Amino acid sequence: MKRNFNTKGYEKEYEELLDRLEKSIISAPQHSAPLTQSNPATPVNIIPNTDSWLIENNEYKIQLSKSLIPSATQEKQINNYITSTNSFKPANYQELFLIGNILYQNKNTEILNFLRESFKNNWIQTSSGVLYSPDKNDIVIHDKGLSSEQSLETKFIGPDRYIEKNDESALKCLTGLNNIDEIKEISQFLTDKNKTYLWRLNNKPSSDTYRVAWFSAVSDRAYLLCDRYPTDSNPALGVCVAKKI
Repeated sequence: MKRNFNTKGYEKEYEELLDRLEKSIISAPQHSAPLTQSNPATPVNIIPNTDSWLIENNEYKIQLSKSLIPSATQEKQINNYITSTNSFKPANYQELFLIGNILYQNKNTEILNFLRESFKNNWIQTSSGVLYSPDKNDIVIHDKGLSSEQSLETKFIGPDRYIEKNDESALKCLTGLNNIDEIKEISQFLTDKNKTYLWRLNNKPSSDTYRVAWFSAVSDRAYLLCDRYPTDSNPALGVCVAKKI
């Protein structure tokens, strides 16, 4: 399976990632409920441009790049965006799920094919991450290092597993969606898979520990990876998102 993952210098971490992936696939349940449409249709306008798609509804205007931001660390991708004029920003986790939620109402085949192939062939890095704390609540951070940075306090540490109701509070902070059913629905819609699995730190760290959040699809499930090292390099979705007043 093709994966754009730069392992040089991080062989131990990569082996750990593959080992956990293999174990989670072995433990997969054999059946899951099909996706259902839960939200009423809303007007969505999609216009293809040379290098991007314009996705617009009553609340948002989003430009989604037709090509991925090249592999780099999260910090480098964000710094490149800050120093480059007219460039696309690495999408944060809430923007990724916002795009999925809007497309759920207008299943544009061209965009869906691009997204699903991107998630299938890459660990997609976001501009979001989790600051895990040894003695306080954890903090989900979106647009890390940007003027638009947002921090949301929650309890994120827990077991790796298929997402369930107990994960709802943490995953609402991560995805911006309202409940666990919507999170399952949109993550599985974006990846064309029928299960959603969460990776995170399982135990309290000895000191504040920041990890980057990725999104991907492997085998029969979507992956919410919230424990990746800041030194890892991976591609990202490029976006420009504006909320209408």
